[in-house]
Amino acid sequence: MKQIDGKDSQTLVNKLYDLQLTYPEFFFRVRLNDEGKIECLFWRDSMMLEDYEIYVVVLVFDTTFRTNKYNLICGLFVDINNHWKNTMFACAFIGDETTESFVWVSETFLKAMGGKYPVSLFTDQDAAIAAGIE
Repeated sequence: MKQIDGKDSQTLVNKLYDLQLTYPEFFFRVRLNDEGKIECLFWRDSMMLEDYEIYVVVLVFDTTFRTNKYNLICGLFVDINNHWKNTMFACAFIGDETTESFVWVSETFLKAMGGKYPVSLFTDQDAAIAAGIE
């Protein structure tokens, strides 16, 4: 896995902290590996939280396959609102497709959403994702 190097990861974390200072409802978490490099990153803004509180019934969690510069998996939490528009509730970059990573993302998502569970959750047939959200 191509890691985010120290300079880029520090710049990213600094920007996230700046966003949190400017917008207190902005939420993010970073998980580092043993070498101190970013392994997983999660965020949501205040509008994502507000949309989740209003619209969530069916939550869809889907991942891309390492299509970015750092070879990380992008995981999106989305739904369709009552205006038939896609609504994103949160986003995560994940370093690997292990159950441990998906457990971290799932637990972080629930914390970011105030512990509110969706009524239903759809995802693909990946065994690690299924185990992680269980």
